[in-house]
Amino acid sequence: MKIIKILGFIVLGLIAIFLIVAAFLPSEYSVSRETTVNVSADSAYNQVVVFKDRNKWDPWLALDTEAIVTITNTEYSWKGEIIGEGKMKVLESEPNKSIHSKLTFLSPNQMTSDVYWNFESVDSTTTKLTWTYAGELGYPAERYFGLFLEDMMGPQFELGLSNLKTLLEK
Repeated sequence: MKIIKILGFIVLGLIAIFLIVAAFLPSEYSVSRETTVNVSADSAYNQVVVFKDRNKWDPWLALDTEAIVTITNTEYSWKGEIIGEGKMKVLESEPNKSIHSKLTFLSPNQMTSDVYWNFESVDSTTTKLTWTYAGELGYPAERYFGLFLEDMMGPQFELGLSNLKTLLEK
């Protein structure tokens, strides 16, 4: 009986530590990468805002070539064994300057994030692209997950930007 009490206190202590530490972890996240492409801001913007060629550069679609993708003017949705199910909708855009989209993951886990693209003209034939993924982290478990987002998503963003750069500069 005494051992059960001790184990109970240990379990409660571990739960308390888990919850207390989570309270001090960031409640928001942001992962961002940038590159420079040798095309005009207009060309870069048009490639990103129109989803029809996204499969040529999107790093996640390359992971699940059997995924079903549906594209409309302002919405892009997918469903795959590996990448799960979700959709992205353009909320607002300023031609050749920026795009703000809402990204919604439906499965295997539900989560909503914001995706931002910025297009900064360096000169008439060079553009700096910035791709950012940001959102809020739920308490407590998602805050721990947030500690790994930079390492998990950063390389995928770099690959996507590299793919996009290759596509744009053809």
